[in-house]
Amino acid sequence: MKNVGQIVKSLTALRPQSDAGGSAVNGADIDRRSYGHATFFIHSGAISGTPSANTVTINIQHASVTATYSNVAGASGTITAANTDLEINVDCSALNQYVRVTETTAFTAGSSPTVLIGSACILGNYGGQLPV
Repeated sequence: MKNVGQIVKSLTALRPQSDAGGSAVNGADIDRRSYGHATFFIHSGAISGTPSANTVTINIQHASVTATYSNVAGASGTITAANTDLEINVDCSALNQYVRVTETTAFTAGSSPTVLIGSACILGNYGGQLPV
């Protein structure tokens, strides 16, 4: 008997971390070869430093080598609150071999504000049925 773990692969896309904003933070290089679909699940946690506003901009990128990435059209989102989840689904059929998540955080005001952020990636194939 087969299980779902034989047709999907779960990976850490961005290790949980405290982000003080400013520069983009790039996630892990994920080799999506043999998988036609990727779902990125991004989690924000607590926000410290009492900013009056915050924005975490998420982009999914792809590359043929792990050095030159470009954004995937339509694969982006924004988080503006603590303890919020965002799911981005990506059809990988026309993408290069590697994918990654990147996030850029911006704060308005506050005293040394930070946000906890992390991401998982689930790779899978179309077909929808679990083999028996």
